[in-house]
Amino acid sequence: MFMKMSEIKKVRTTWIYNNGGYVYDAPPESLVANDSLKTIRFELREIDGQDDNLEVVIQTTGNSFTFKTDYYGNPLEELSLEKFTSDEGMILFYEGKHGVAYFHLEF
Repeated sequence: MFMKMSEIKKVRTTWIYNNGGYVYDAPPESLVANDSLKTIRFELREIDGQDDNLEVVIQTTGNSFTFKTDYYGNPLEELSLEKFTSDEGMILFYEGKHGVAYFHLEF
């Protein structure tokens, strides 16, 4: 079971927006976990390099997860995530005005 943000070793994200699909990886050196604040910050780089890089912060409070990104011009806007877990990792799912996103977090 997921206990600390520092347990996350790899992040891959799939984002669907305006009938387009985008796949991003977070370079391992960009993962910055803060277990006391229960956050992880990372940069996402699109696999094919056509889209801009974006910065994401995921935070947990109790059993709830939210994320913020600098991509949409309001880096303070917190967006809710649904959580699905397995022994190897977790998928955090977002669906809202910015499309659909799957954050695949591997431990």
